[in-house]
Amino acid sequence: MKLELLTPQRWLQHRKRLIAFAARHSDNRLTVSSLQAMRDFDASLLEGGNPGAAVAAASDEGRLKGLGFALDGGERGCIIVVHPEARGSGIGSMIAQAMLDRLGSLACHVAADNPASMAVCFRIGMKAVSMHKGATGKTTLRFERGIRYDAAGSRHSDSVPR
Repeated sequence: MKLELLTPQRWLQHRKRLIAFAARHSDNRLTVSSLQAMRDFDASLLEGGNPGAAVAAASDEGRLKGLGFALDGGERGCIIVVHPEARGSGIGSMIAQAMLDRLGSLACHVAADNPASMAVCFRIGMKAVSMHKGATGKTTLRFERGIRYDAAGSRHSDSVPR
């Protein structure tokens, strides 16, 4: 298994294929806004000195097995998709960890009816910090790792006033 953090050149070279892979193998679990963020993605954000974005691809013998995409540390989009034949093999966790390592922090929103994605988040040490109604109307958990807020959490995007 080969895991690669994409450069701007590699993203531009494989962009259409990666977006098609995400749409085809996501089991309709990706939000329209996350897919749109991927379509509109500015490749220059993958430059080495910019820690705000990451795209990771896992392949085996030249065949794409998994994809990860995070924009603004996951705040404007966090996608992890694994080919159905490769699910359960740890690829999702490898991709998520590579993105976390690249970015230093990561936030992901996962629908409560998606235990496989929640397991990926927990495996890499993320914590569920809040619950809200997601873009699709489903109960959704916000997972984070490496994000720092003040003690009361008042700046947290999902905080609830007391």
